[in-house]
Amino acid sequence: MYTMGTRVMVNAMLEKLIEGGESYDTSLSPRDMGALLVALSTAVGFVGWNDFDPEYQDRAEDLFSSIAETLGVEGF
Repeated sequence: MYTMGTRVMVNAMLEKLIEGGESYDTSLSPRDMGALLVALSTAVGFVGWNDFDPEYQDRAEDLFSSIAETLGVEGF
């Protein structure tokens, strides 16, 4: 079990992805896709989270947790 969102947790998720060596089929709702777009645009420095409704950050957190669960990595 990992502390949610820490570098150690993210590294564990990345290791699971590499070990799996497979593709993960996903379907995203429009809200999840919106959260992903906002997260990516902030990650590369185009904008900041404060430029968007806080719902996007909450939705991104939910999506992150869902991906961790899919990979079998528990966060708290």
